Formats: sequence, structure tokens, C-alpha cells
Amino acid sequence: RKGKERLKDIPAEQIVAMVKQNMGPFNWVLLECVESPSLTLHDAGGNSITELATSLDQDKVLVGLARIGFGAAKFRRTKYVMLHWIGTQVPVVKRGKSSAIASKLKKDLNAHIAVTASLESGDTEDFQVTSVLQRMQKVATLDGNDAHLSVEQVFSVDAYLESLKEEQEQNAEFFQEATQAPSDTYVNE
Repeated sequence: RKGKERLKDIPAEQIVAMVKQNMGPFNWVLLECVESPSLTLHDAGGNSITELATSLDQDKVLVGLARIGFGAAKFRRTKYVMLHWIGTQVPVVKRGKSSAIASKLKKDLNAHIAVTASLESGDTEDFQVTSVLQRMQKVATLDGNDAHLSVEQVFSVDAYLESLKEEQEQNAEFFQEATQAPSDTYVNE
């Protein structure tokens, strides 16, 4: 995967901070729910929800954060989704042990940002673009400037793709790669 080789050189705490930036190079991070004095990175990336979904392992319990943008430039809105993945092959005892760790990780990730939605699942279908955006539409609120629009218009797939393209263009140098415009392949229904 593009940019994966960069992960080994960046501490997990720094990646989390980049996800919390409005236009940071990483827009999602997954952490392993393990006993550790520091955060244990599972994976992270800059290609948003579809890329994140490919990193979900059925034998892991993971907690993560995804930054999801809608629109571009002065019309951009940034929202955060807290993620809790419980793979279907995780033994019951491990699920229980991971619960306390997951709670602490969520609290740490939630610091200094407003989380719009939380998603806990062991089904990869719940982590597809349309599923996540539908979840966002149910809980997001509009400010006074958007009163004439519907939640579905503001938090649409098109607005998401426009924002993702802007992020990828801005961060292409970080990943040392040519930017490819997002396409409908980001939409997994």
C-alpha cells in the first residue's frame, strides 16, 4: 500500500496528532488494544475509509480515529469518527481483556477534538464509505451557514470525495507519490 513504508519511522503518537490536524497527511489511524506503555500502531493512512477497511484484521481488537472531510477550501467541514473494531476470530477472553484497554485508548484519542460519531463493529460492511457516511448523516448537525441545505447534501459522497482529493493533493509530497484523483472506487456499497 502507498505510504505504508513511512509508518515504521513515525511514532504512533505523532500519527495520531497528524490525524487530528485539519489537513494532516494521515486521516485515519488504528491502534492495537494491547498492554503497552505507549500506543501500539496497527496501521494508518491518508486514503480514508476505504483504505482503513482493508486494514481490519479478524483476529484483532483495534481502536482508531478517522478524520473525514466534506467539501473543499473555505467550504470544508472536518468531522471525526471513533472506531472500535472487534474481529470475529478474537477469542472471548481476549475481547474481555481488551475492553479496558479500548476504553483508555478511546479517551486518549478523544482528547482535544470533537468526535461526531462512534462506530463499533466486527463487520467490514460497517466500515464501507456509504455505511460510515450514513452514520455521520444521522448524528451530524449543521451550523447556521448551512441552514438551507440538508444533512444529506452537506455530508454526501460527492462532498467527501471532493475533500479527499484536496487532502491527497496537499499531502502528495509527504507520501512522495503522484496524487491520483479519488474515483467511485472509494464507494463500496
